[in-house]
Amino acid sequence: MGGNQSQPNATAIIGTGKGGPLDTSAGTIASRGISFTYDHAAEPALRDITLTVPAGECIVLCGASGCGKTSYTRVANGLIPSFFHGAFAGNQTTCGLDVETVPIDRLTPLVGSVFQNPKTQYFNANAIADMRAMIEQMKDEGLTIVIAEHRLAWLNGVADRYVVFDGGHIVQDYEADEFLSLSPGCVAAMGLRALDLQPYRHRIATLASSPAADECTSALLGTHNLTIGYKGKDGFTRAIPDLRFRAGEITGLMGNNGCGKTTLVRTLTGLIKPVSGRIELNGVPAKPRDLTRAGFLVMQDVNYQLFSDSVREELLIGLDETDAGITAQANQVMADLDLAAFVERHPMSLSGGQKQRVAIGSALMCGKDLIILDEPTSGLDRYHMEQVGELLRQLASQGKAILVVTHDEELAAGWCDRIVNLGADDSGNNGSHASNPDASSPNPNASTNFATTSTHERNAQ
Repeated sequence: MGGNQSQPNATAIIGTGKGGPLDTSAGTIASRGISFTYDHAAEPALRDITLTVPAGECIVLCGASGCGKTSYTRVANGLIPSFFHGAFAGNQTTCGLDVETVPIDRLTPLVGSVFQNPKTQYFNANAIADMRAMIEQMKDEGLTIVIAEHRLAWLNGVADRYVVFDGGHIVQDYEADEFLSLSPGCVAAMGLRALDLQPYRHRIATLASSPAADECTSALLGTHNLTIGYKGKDGFTRAIPDLRFRAGEITGLMGNNGCGKTTLVRTLTGLIKPVSGRIELNGVPAKPRDLTRAGFLVMQDVNYQLFSDSVREELLIGLDETDAGITAQANQVMADLDLAAFVERHPMSLSGGQKQRVAIGSALMCGKDLIILDEPTSGLDRYHMEQVGELLRQLASQGKAILVVTHDEELAAGWCDRIVNLGADDSGNNGSHASNPDASSPNPNASTNFATTSTHERNAQ
């Protein structure tokens, strides 16, 4: 998380707080030679993990997706091996209890866990500040806190240690000061997200304040005097500045939770009618059904839009499967999206990122000119976040107009051509990205350069 980031992937809160410890080891996590392979898995999830977390310490587990972070939290809270079964080796004690031998109900009064939930993991800067305050309060009460997380900047000044996992191993164990002094290049080489969001926020502010493109440049989609909203007990209305979405351009839509991003997206795709004003397609006023035909929305939870029994069938919905040209196009799209190995797989059996690429493939096959993605990098590590960015650039290069709803400042700064900030105040200040600056600046002497440069920026150099 940063100014606007995601909920921690998994948090284990260990100890008894103000009620006092049950014994001298309450709150302590001790792992010695822990290895674990899930039932039916080909490779171990954890390999010879030895780690001690003293009572009252806050540690962050970081590393690429699948490196073992979440599995280790399951060992610490006793879900491995009590709930998740497999081959377990080593010795694990949590709050003085051997997790392999004690019933899980002996641990539940001592260990609380907050699990990843993609449907509820988006927070604005104020919520992040509240979460930091809660963690600091828990530390003051003597609780031991273990956080598995990809987005690291929001934890600056809160974490005591950073433990880096790779391939089920612990490869580095840093004290906070040492970790936060690492150069951006070193952090990127380990596959980790940025520790300092200030350069990304500066880039976003520049993109948000850049003048609009020349009015003579044709826009695929445009709004005029648009007001969005809906009726009901919790209804609201909001005036939207005139917007233009052009072919080959990636627009990032940002702003605090509740500012109207989702309502705007639903209006632009014809799912709800505008309160007033108009939306134009290629300069012609458009009705909601016209917008639905022109645009494709890749939902935050793509499970709601996958319907077929195979990836191939999903891409060919509504198309003539006997047409050799169409099947050839589908094969090319699947190859371009790294889906060729899964053509006969049921979409619901794929990983989250693979499902997302299937949904994008469907958009390409449908011939949509406007593609909207809602939080496409939620819960993604650095590599997969950058992979999504490269995919957006690929789509834009094919002449698509791309709109990305995101709280991910690294994605927005690296790959968007311009930013529309619905959270900006009337003066145009990009307030949502300037909040809590100290929380994302680990070292005043650290480099403020981007650790990597996006593809389209490299090509321009």
